Amino acid sequence: MKIVFVSYEDYRSEDSFLEELTELLNQNKQLRTPTILHFNEASKAYHYIVQNEVSLIFIDIDSQTSSHFEFAKQIKQTCALAYVVFISKTPDHAVEAFNINIIDYLLKPVKKERLYQTLSKCEIIQQNIKRISLFKDIVFYKNELPLEISWRTAKAKEIFTFLLLRQNEEIKKDYLIDNFFSDLDMKNAFDLLYTTIHQIRKLLKQIEFDISIISKNNAYKLVMNEIVLDINEWDRIINEPYTYSNWSKLLDLYKGPLLENEGYLWAKPEQINYHLQWKNVLETLTEHLINTKQYHRALALNYKAKSISSFDEEIYFSIIKLLDLLNYDNLVKEEFINLQTMMKKEYDSEPNAEIIQWIQSRN
Repeated sequence: MKIVFVSYEDYRSEDSFLEELTELLNQNKQLRTPTILHFNEASKAYHYIVQNEVSLIFIDIDSQTSSHFEFAKQIKQTCALAYVVFISKTPDHAVEAFNINIIDYLLKPVKKERLYQTLSKCEIIQQNIKRISLFKDIVFYKNELPLEISWRTAKAKEIFTFLLLRQNEEIKKDYLIDNFFSDLDMKNAFDLLYTTIHQIRKLLKQIEFDISIISKNNAYKLVMNEIVLDINEWDRIINEPYTYSNWSKLLDLYKGPLLENEGYLWAKPEQINYHLQWKNVLETLTEHLINTKQYHRALALNYKAKSISSFDEEIYFSIIKLLDLLNYDNLVKEEFINLQTMMKKEYDSEPNAEIIQWIQSRN
């Protein structure tokens, strides 16, 4: 596991605080071979943290206090699940620190038992992470295990999903009536809407998912609170500056087109948008791997993509070209036959002219 320590101090002497902290961490048998990295520049630390899986971030705030607070806020905004711990000689900034949701505030000299309490807090929080995935299906996870959800009605599931996709927006009740209960008279429609919202709230309480549905101004607004949502993570990463490491995380998030198995027609625009973004991510990462001659990794990436989008002609073509780069002649022919079979079965068509010309030019 990777642990980052951030301070503007140098900490090179043998009796330094950093070495003492390192020794205490190494003594903890529950940590999996900790790797501790020290940065004396917040910008370098941030660059490392966003590109690597960092379990814990210690920030010494005795020097450059205001800068370190800004750095911690930035980390919490871009890495919502990062565990940040402040370390200081005094408790003067403790209240301000906890207001930005750090995990703990330690006083120097840090005692072994106190440090291990902090590590236990991280473990407890990690075990209680709750998240929802919308790619392919709507799935609730607790402790990274999927939950079996017993929806009272299919309509309750659909309305919750609709509000979830429009989180933090005020959705007028009349709009929900028009879209989900248009076959009923107004009184019965409103009664059923209120009953459905009550069922959703009751279910969320039962599974202990802290999601609020607020009724205000003749509208409902869904607020996620601390629950993690895959499309929120996607939107955050896709809007950050491109790095191979970050965009690789997007491919891990994407299990299939948004709500594909639910069949909600109103979700179609978002479904298309995320799928196009996914295709762009796949093509960008594939190009990067080809440029760096990592053909096998690129091939594995595209085979995985094919399992998600099995009727995508462009992905087949990408695989064929990668097999050609690797001189797998027999597999090139086999994959082209697979493409022809898929196109005939699904679209009653042949592969497009560009692919056929490419195959012919190769022979």
